[in-house]
Amino acid sequence: MVKKEPGVVWLDETRFNFENGKLTSVGGI
Repeated sequence: MVKKEPGVVWLDETRFNFENGKLTSVGGI
């Protein structure tokens, strides 16, 4: 399941932030 937020993507309950074109994990695995 993928949940979309402004500048943020949730993938398999793991939160990633889009910063400078990068995916940064900030939660989960």
